[in-house]
Amino acid sequence: MILMEEFIVLALNDVSTRSRLLAWALESPLIQIRSPPPYVDLVPKLSRIISRYKPRKVVVQLPVGPMLFSVLVVKRLVGGFKVIADTHTGFYTGSMLTRHGLLNAPFRGLLRYVDLILLHNELNKSFIGGLNDKAMVLYDPFYVIEGYVGENGNCSLDEANLGNHRYVVYPVSWHPDEPIEWIVKAWGNIETDTRLVLTGRPDIGVLKKIIQYVHRGNVILTGYLDVNDYYCLLARSEFIITATMSHLDMQCSAYEALALRKPILASDTAALKLVLRDSAVYFDYDMLSLRNAIRVLEDNLDLYKARITERSVELKEEVLNSIKALKNL
Repeated sequence: MILMEEFIVLALNDVSTRSRLLAWALESPLIQIRSPPPYVDLVPKLSRIISRYKPRKVVVQLPVGPMLFSVLVVKRLVGGFKVIADTHTGFYTGSMLTRHGLLNAPFRGLLRYVDLILLHNELNKSFIGGLNDKAMVLYDPFYVIEGYVGENGNCSLDEANLGNHRYVVYPVSWHPDEPIEWIVKAWGNIETDTRLVLTGRPDIGVLKKIIQYVHRGNVILTGYLDVNDYYCLLARSEFIITATMSHLDMQCSAYEALALRKPILASDTAALKLVLRDSAVYFDYDMLSLRNAIRVLEDNLDLYKARITERSVELKEEVLNSIKALKNL
């Protein structure tokens, strides 16, 4: 069966949260392609997908670089569609001396052949040189999460561990840029009855370093949660922590907090401050800064609920305008 799609969103092996949100916002199929290195079967697989969906526009999740190369090959062979490169910061960073760099650095020059480059924030403009005329900043379309679950939504959270306690959530993907060990140890040394909840499947190496705090009971690991329970967990929290060691990366957890209008405790990093502005309380990586930030946020929850609501409305309008421009490409 041949379909006629305006957009398709393509991801190689791993699908990012952003790609899911983008596909929802564009009302388009999200297609996950499985292909191991050296990706020799990518071109025939992509050819079959293009033949089936007949899209006018193909959004490619980057990294990794071979995906971009293969889509451009298919476009050269069959034509009929525009290529939109959704370039995560990881596509631009990393040297040729690392596996990550090898999968991306040789392919960055191919951006000159795409029809549009999507940047995740203004800071990423510094990576694309003279290609700014074909680039557009598109913040994650977080608004599709709005209303997914309310404060009293149905969910199967463990009431014994969470329901009777105040808690904050630090949503993590267990990536190296996340200061998980530091946050957990710092929280364990703060006198508070509020529990710290970490989501996702733990990295074994990090887990060994923080397990003593988990055993004390003031740090809870949820493991994998389905999407309904995950958003329910966030919606019922006191506030959300979003933290990274990278100044270039925005965090999915910040967008989720914007969607659910939850106060944010954020690391004092450039990309987060660029997007969140004064709607969050920021901390540096020292204990005193974190303690002060927690106190300010807890003492002014209503103020920061109002600020995050205002910023959510502003940013939603910006993103909707960008989505409209994308559809008009």
